[in-house]
Amino acid sequence: MQKQFSKTLMLMLILASLGAGCSSQNISKNSSVDVSRSGKSYDPCELITLADFSADFPNQTLTQDKHDTTANAVGQKICFYGSKDDMYFVQLSIISNDDIPASKQANGLTAQSQYEQILSMIAGANSVDGIGDGAYYAGSGLRIGRGLSVLDNAHGVYFTIDIGLGVGNDDQAKHLTMEKNLAQKVLERL
Repeated sequence: MQKQFSKTLMLMLILASLGAGCSSQNISKNSSVDVSRSGKSYDPCELITLADFSADFPNQTLTQDKHDTTANAVGQKICFYGSKDDMYFVQLSIISNDDIPASKQANGLTAQSQYEQILSMIAGANSVDGIGDGAYYAGSGLRIGRGLSVLDNAHGVYFTIDIGLGVGNDDQAKHLTMEKNLAQKVLERL
């Protein structure tokens, strides 16, 4: 199921990059972005580590199940930690302008445009203040657009943190609190 989610997310991002206009639903605070390359490419498993969240999963053993250090066609890299039982997981997906192929950037594909395109497809996304240049939360679970998505124009990145607290755990406030804490750590490491 985890591999299927990653494949589905990747397909959605590719489809989103081919879409026409973007709608930010007033969640993006800064509509212009400098897409010049800073030479910085990020390793998602260095931006979020087991030590960052192991205390939040005291009775679970999460292991690193996926570590993409080579960006896909839209500049996305993924780090996934999961347990063998009951859908406990933490996933960081990051898209960096520096990892988007220049030919795609020339056609308008940026971290910001992808953030806005995915946001336009998510019904019920809620703005989250105080994180990056824009952030939204669309609930927990392994579905497209779920988790906390954050735009950071200064570093030319868009990332999503999604956690799972076990099958049937629908405590959205707890999910969001944990995801915000992890997002702050990611922003500090950019």
